[in-house]
Amino acid sequence: MREPDKLMTAREAVKKFVRDGCSLTLANFATSEPFALVHEVIRQGKRDLYLIKSSGFMASDQLLAAGCVRRILTSWHLRMSPTSYYSPIDKLLKEKKVEIEDYTNWTVAARLLAGAWGLPFFPVRGNSLLLSDIARIRSFEGENKLRVVDNPFRPGEKVVLVPPLNPDVALIHAQRADVNGNVQLWGPLGDTVYAALASKVIIASVEEIVEEENIRRSPFLTLLPEFRVNAIVHEEWGAHPMECLGYYDMDEPFLLIWYALLTRKMMESFMDEWIFGVENRKEYIEHYIERFGMEKLNSLRAKKYLSDTVNLGSTFEGDMKRWGIDWSFFDQSISEMVEWEVEG
Repeated sequence: MREPDKLMTAREAVKKFVRDGCSLTLANFATSEPFALVHEVIRQGKRDLYLIKSSGFMASDQLLAAGCVRRILTSWHLRMSPTSYYSPIDKLLKEKKVEIEDYTNWTVAARLLAGAWGLPFFPVRGNSLLLSDIARIRSFEGENKLRVVDNPFRPGEKVVLVPPLNPDVALIHAQRADVNGNVQLWGPLGDTVYAALASKVIIASVEEIVEEENIRRSPFLTLLPEFRVNAIVHEEWGAHPMECLGYYDMDEPFLLIWYALLTRKMMESFMDEWIFGVENRKEYIEHYIERFGMEKLNSLRAKKYLSDTVNLGSTFEGDMKRWGIDWSFFDQSISEMVEWEVEG
């Protein structure tokens, strides 16, 4: 049988699934960020999180600034000039309040890929790693950061192996989903899908809740299937000030406000206004309109740029209808198979 409706508020989902000390990945890569969910994590005062993010931007910065993070595994974290920006990660590292493990962008993705596929490790080309400080300098991962072995197919060649990553929780923002938990997203993906599927729990905020029929009409957009998703949060503007393709553009002036903050006091003031000073994303957007006006918000809305359509008609689907077979039979069978796999 199908699980009940997975719709929750951000507050309910974070309270239920995000625990102090858990490992947390922000699964979006280069486009969108789960800001609504991140802000709820901050509001609930989660602590000692192990943050996994192949490329860190403002959302990671805010988790660090709020004191939520104890460890971070990453390949790159956006830093502005130290003379023009109060950098939380630099300050926390200097004060030894945060530990960091540094990889290349691809090796973070490879570890998440191994986690998503259930592999014991993933081989990567090792020359650039072995010639850099990434292999030499090790933090909390220690000797398990990576291993070097002989290539069994090419004697004398060295291969670097990295272990899988399986975060406790993935936060992700996507374009749409149905109430069953089928999540559809599009645009630059990077390691987004691997980061989500490698995780034990997936919380997805979405711009729009659509009918199951809409999901079935574009099955190739369903990158996170319902049986892997634990919570769906309907959160319009949930990625602001980053963009969400098809819905709104990046709010660059607003982003630059954060990266122009010079002192800790200024940063705390920003967070008091935009995170702690609002109850939820709805209030966040209402406050944005009060500060900058509806015209400014509407200027961010995406202009239409439609993709081409494809013909998904098939003999199989036609036969299903002619024979009177109900799709729910397959849904139930798949659910039972998944339960059997888990129990087995």
